[in-house]
Amino acid sequence: MLEQLIAALESAEVEERIAAVKQIGENKYTDALPHLAETLREDIDTGVRYQAAITLSKFADPTTTDDLLSALREDDLWVRVAVTDALIRIGQPSVTGLIEALRDANHAVRRAAAKALGKIGDGEATKSLHGSLLDADTDVRRFAAEALGRIGDEDSINVLAQAMRDEHERVRQAAANALVKIGEPSIPALLEATNDPDTSVTITAVFSLKELGYRPTE
Repeated sequence: MLEQLIAALESAEVEERIAAVKQIGENKYTDALPHLAETLREDIDTGVRYQAAITLSKFADPTTTDDLLSALREDDLWVRVAVTDALIRIGQPSVTGLIEALRDANHAVRRAAAKALGKIGDGEATKSLHGSLLDADTDVRRFAAEALGRIGDEDSINVLAQAMRDEHERVRQAAANALVKIGEPSIPALLEATNDPDTSVTITAVFSLKELGYRPTE
């Protein structure tokens, strides 16, 4: 059965290749993982590559990490989404490669890496995500702020407070939300932000303090 499915991955018919990928996943044929990874890398059909990424996500096997990291450069959005999910499911073994991906020339790769690192929540990524708050791409900065909030390291408070002054509202709000997630240690930075000359920063800081349950002393 396995040999037949592996052979079907080379079929000229797209539907046969997709069906083979699905059956490999349904039967949990781990011996086929190298073939699935090859399909993800090399199949000419987007639908087949997407199904390969979905199936690899179900396996969440660390041996496929390098192939999945390479597939973050996939042109198709839905394949990238499935690949990102697979890396998140793999977890910590993906972290080093995702940190490297934060420096990729392709902004879509950097976005996916920041999102994945936030979902994994490994503190090893904290310093690199600090750097991503200065990325030229707005969404990379936003996803980096969200990731730092999920990781919850108090060392991120100062850079997130600075990100509250970003030129884009979505980044400012993500940074404020991250400070709220970090909790009480963020209060001094948020209090300082209430004195910012930019009214939008001040308002965001006030609402963030309210979310934290802060009450000024008389």
